[in-house]
Amino acid sequence: MNNTAPIPNFPSSPQSPTISNIPAPPTRSGSTPKIPAPPGGIAIPLSGVPTPPGVGGTPAPPGSGGIRKKSNWREKRAEEERLQALKKEEYSKFDFKDGDYSNNSWNNIEQFKFSEEGSAGVFFVNRKGSGTTVVKGGLYIVQEYCANLIALEIGLPAPRMRIIDYYNGPEWSKMKHHIGSYVIKNIDAYTRACVLKKLDRPQFMVMEACIGKDIDCIELETLYNIISLDVGMRIGLEQRFKTVKLLRQIGFLIAFDMYTNNWDRLPVIWGNEGNVHNIYIDFREEVHVMAIDSIVSCIAKNYSGYIDKVKHCIESIIQNPLNIFEGIENSRELFKMSTMCDIGYEGCIQIQFGILEGVIKIAKSLTREKLENFKTHLKELVPNDWGDVWTSGVNQINIDFLSDILDTMGSYVDDCTRVLNEYPIEKSVRKYNSHVNSSQLSGFGYSDIKVLVIQKDAEELTSQNEEAQREKYLSHLVGLIEDEISLNGRTPDFVIYPEHFFKKSGNADLDHPDFKELAELCKKYDMYIIAGSFNERENEFPLPGKVWNSTVTIGPYGEIVGVYRKRCPSGSFFTPGTEAAVYDTKFGKIAILICFDIENEFCLEEIFPENPILILNPVLIPAGFHDESNTNTRNPLAWKIALDLMCKKYEYLAWDHQFTLIRCDMGFSSGHRGSSQVIGPYRTIQPSTMQETHFFAYIDIDNKNTFYGSTPEVDRSSVEDNNGNRYISRILDSESNYITNGPDNVFFSYANGLLSSWNINLECVTRSEVGECCGIKYLNLNNSKSDTIAVFRTNLIDIYDAVILKPIHSLETKNNILFDIYVTDNFLILLGNEYIEVYFIENLEGGTVLELSVELESALIDQNLIVGTKGGVVYYYQILVDSGISIELSNQQETGLSNIDTISSLGGEIAYSSNGVIYYNDEEYTCTNNLSKSILINDYISLSSIGDALILYNHKLGIVAHTFHLHSNPIIGFIYEGNSIISYDTTGLTIISTFKQQGKLITLEEMMKISESCILNN
Repeated sequence: MNNTAPIPNFPSSPQSPTISNIPAPPTRSGSTPKIPAPPGGIAIPLSGVPTPPGVGGTPAPPGSGGIRKKSNWREKRAEEERLQALKKEEYSKFDFKDGDYSNNSWNNIEQFKFSEEGSAGVFFVNRKGSGTTVVKGGLYIVQEYCANLIALEIGLPAPRMRIIDYYNGPEWSKMKHHIGSYVIKNIDAYTRACVLKKLDRPQFMVMEACIGKDIDCIELETLYNIISLDVGMRIGLEQRFKTVKLLRQIGFLIAFDMYTNNWDRLPVIWGNEGNVHNIYIDFREEVHVMAIDSIVSCIAKNYSGYIDKVKHCIESIIQNPLNIFEGIENSRELFKMSTMCDIGYEGCIQIQFGILEGVIKIAKSLTREKLENFKTHLKELVPNDWGDVWTSGVNQINIDFLSDILDTMGSYVDDCTRVLNEYPIEKSVRKYNSHVNSSQLSGFGYSDIKVLVIQKDAEELTSQNEEAQREKYLSHLVGLIEDEISLNGRTPDFVIYPEHFFKKSGNADLDHPDFKELAELCKKYDMYIIAGSFNERENEFPLPGKVWNSTVTIGPYGEIVGVYRKRCPSGSFFTPGTEAAVYDTKFGKIAILICFDIENEFCLEEIFPENPILILNPVLIPAGFHDESNTNTRNPLAWKIALDLMCKKYEYLAWDHQFTLIRCDMGFSSGHRGSSQVIGPYRTIQPSTMQETHFFAYIDIDNKNTFYGSTPEVDRSSVEDNNGNRYISRILDSESNYITNGPDNVFFSYANGLLSSWNINLECVTRSEVGECCGIKYLNLNNSKSDTIAVFRTNLIDIYDAVILKPIHSLETKNNILFDIYVTDNFLILLGNEYIEVYFIENLEGGTVLELSVELESALIDQNLIVGTKGGVVYYYQILVDSGISIELSNQQETGLSNIDTISSLGGEIAYSSNGVIYYNDEEYTCTNNLSKSILINDYISLSSIGDALILYNHKLGIVAHTFHLHSNPIIGFIYEGNSIISYDTTGLTIISTFKQQGKLITLEEMMKISESCILNN
């Protein structure tokens, strides 16, 4: 059945009304005489009418028989064409401006543009001092004016308008006269003829101009930014919120169209092709959708079929809000064909939510009484009609039709409200990093994805333990997320499990008990879960049939985003999958590849053209023969080598295709490699163990922080290895509190009673249990045969051998809090908040203790000078050696500051920071506010931390570089060593030699050289 709305049968366009008393515009004295205007016509100046030769006073050449001879006709034709071309060029340069549509003066036209769109064309008129006004005539102005009244009543943005007709006084005739005069003088012949014909109307709508564009006329990049959620967070949180609102406004517009049966826009419930020209985006102030070219197309009788279509659309969205309604899918295809822009799955869902919002607004804003008042108002606008043109349009407004649809929508208000409460607009705008406000970064705005990788073993499934096993892994996941919320206030955006983690076979749908429970968690925590893999069966066990190794991806609305079947399964038990898996998410496109699929070049080349930002790779890598006595299968070095070999190829590909690979394996305890890791374009993140563990990783997806172009050249043997300078991060077993650097690129960390040593590749070399402590410090004692580590405790320092991490000496101290330990050629100095203690280094005896008059807040030691701070006061203590050791307060300095955050030493001079400013050598270096730590690397370069970012400033040249999201938590400290920096939070360590500066990677060494070169040249 053809469900296109019936088109009202209007009478033909009126010719000149036979009314003799319509006054023509007065003719000023001395002006060109005009041909008298017929009723409804236009008074045309004689000078504007081309006169045939020999007619109307134009003399014919003698002997021509009244016909002029052609003279230089080619030149005249060329001149006419040139003038016409100039008119067209000038005509095309129309400047749309905000205007006053209510101004009834028409004698000041500056620009004019004619569009043949619509039933009777549209005039765009720029009047001096009044901006742009839109003038429309035609058969449907009554229906359009009525639709405009409804749109404004329900809160849908629409242009304001008014009606002028030939009985409304002189404005109708003045408008026609001045527009006609302008087009005759300034516009080409064809357009002029069209305009003069369209001016022959008894009524016109005069509307305000909307400053914007049809959606298919917007530049593709701009359109993607304002309407496509596939761009993800690349455009930032604020813009994403605006995009979600804009998509819901389109849904509101569709609800309005369904109510008014305005079929000429999107093919949602109508069997038409659609018309994207009628989706208009207004760019004034906040970008929003405008309801333009809308009409009320009422059905006179037998409209129950149309109401059924409205019901079907609303009910389908209410019952399955996360399934795309067929009419919305048709509209999505129309967008893609007309604009080259895909609004994606989530864009369709947001439009559907907008439809529900529109249904509620329409039902709550309109009543039958209001509709009847609208119709009365329409009748009163044109009390003296010409040929019943206006009256016929008013009679087409069927109040019963509109009232019955209103009642239909009203019956769904409660259900619509329930669905919208379940999926509020805030849930559609992803959570932002709570570690640091982006405004603190002075323009270093960023966005990211937070991923939880669960390297967990799966238990064998039996009928007796199925429920208990499910409850165990679900409570484990909830516990991880709740702990992360309490620590950081943010849930993960993606969670990934290993291959074959889910042991119950069945169908890949929400009837599967595992996926049903995971879907509820996805809705609760607003996240995606890549559910490892399971055995998807064609038939229920034990019936024969195909079996696939499949990964189910569940979205934040509890929906199945997609099911991927492994393409390269091992053995003949599994049936190979046939399709790639690239899904739209709120962050951008993601791809799924199971285990060995990622090593298949065909599978990779198939997804690369889709430009996924993430490739999620559940794996299950056997560790070989699993024997606890076989140390080869448990060798951490072999495990580390395996991780590094896997990294090489994918680090290069990640650079080349700008994606991040997230790999999740089971732990070694179940006989697997524990090879989970995150490999991005510029960073690799690895766990600290092959055993069961989990870790969070932040993945930057902001295009401002994505590095394009060629990979920085590094002298390596293979192009696959030549993947540039990278951050290497190692997740710790447990939360670490302290870190200190040691000799030859070795450093030490303390966490939960364990003291660990690490090499420059972030490999754990030695680990020893040392119990509780409140700090650690590397020492190079002259009386020790090896390097040592001091472990701070309450009123006690234990000194450990730095190689084997075994205690070799203890020293009692009066300090409860130690800021630092410093070693000189002769002394060991302990600096605390209450005491300064100095000991001879030979025997760690004969110490001198100075009780401080103030409780210091920060301090440092520079040779024999001890500097401490309290508030904004700096205290200087001198260590003196005569017959023994003595300490005295040599000076104190009022800085005029309320507080000093950090203090450091550079080249014998003291530098300290306060509220984002570093004070050094009578210079002030402005950094970022709310720094957790700041130091100067040399006379002009400072290094600061804020949240989980490091910022490098060159204060002489104004050069700024930074890192971002190096850690899961705010940075609690960093160590500058040579050309590298080791930063740490409570969960991980990262070695840094590369920063980002003006969109490019730059090493710390390169920045130092650039700075030195520029300063020398200056």
